Amino acid sequence: MTTARVPPSDLYFALLESPVSPRGKARAEELTYALEAALPVPIDTVHAVYRSLPDGRVLAVGIDRDRASALCRVHTSACPEAWPDWLRPSVTAVDPASVNLLTGPCRSPVVVSARNAAVRHALLGVVLLGVLGAAGVERRIRAEQSAVTALRQQSDSVYRDALGPAGAGAQPAPARMTSELRRLRATRGSDPQTSAARPADAVLAELLGVWPDGAQARTESITVAERTVEVLLRVDDFEAAQGIITALGAAPGLRPGPAKTDREPNDVRVSLRFDREDAP
Repeated sequence: MTTARVPPSDLYFALLESPVSPRGKARAEELTYALEAALPVPIDTVHAVYRSLPDGRVLAVGIDRDRASALCRVHTSACPEAWPDWLRPSVTAVDPASVNLLTGPCRSPVVVSARNAAVRHALLGVVLLGVLGAAGVERRIRAEQSAVTALRQQSDSVYRDALGPAGAGAQPAPARMTSELRRLRATRGSDPQTSAARPADAVLAELLGVWPDGAQARTESITVAERTVEVLLRVDDFEAAQGIITALGAAPGLRPGPAKTDREPNDVRVSLRFDREDAP
């Protein structure tokens, strides 16, 4: 990048009062009208830049448009070489090199191209962030759907273990469970020797009631006997095994016995045994 230093004799300078409008198009128009009154040439032949000064006034620096157009073809910026003697006391806080004359319509094509490339890269970054964000949301949705599917499969597995495989045209598992519970209640109620013990469906319901939410367990079997309850299942690791052992150990009416965990090639097999407190 190169900077042209323009002699003060080739430029126009003016000290203007601060405009009433604080910013925007109205401010630019006020400055243009004020500078026009100070120029010896028509305002439309001059390209001007403005710099606010500490005393509240505005420094205007103008350059012939034709000269600015010629400079921008070979330089990326241009500045005054120095301040004229009459102006120097009023602009001691402003470095001439900090005043770029090649702005707006007189900006260098190299600068314009670089800025456009920066904008394109920024937009590309925004698009990429949007794509990554959408991909992250989609992954979370898939993970939640997988968790829901796993829970549904686990529920189906519990029903199969309790009810056995469903035949052709069988009712849905919840309806079959309801029918089985009614049958068990009727059976228990007709036997005076076992009427003091809770029905098997009640024991199963209490066990399922403490089953931990979100447990990624694959149930092999649940056996409710007259004196004991046995549960065989598989989990991914020993931490998951300990979590489900602790949760099921809180089932009311059941005394947890020793739990057995065996590491197998792909998972951990868990064997649980409970003594029924209501056993005869």
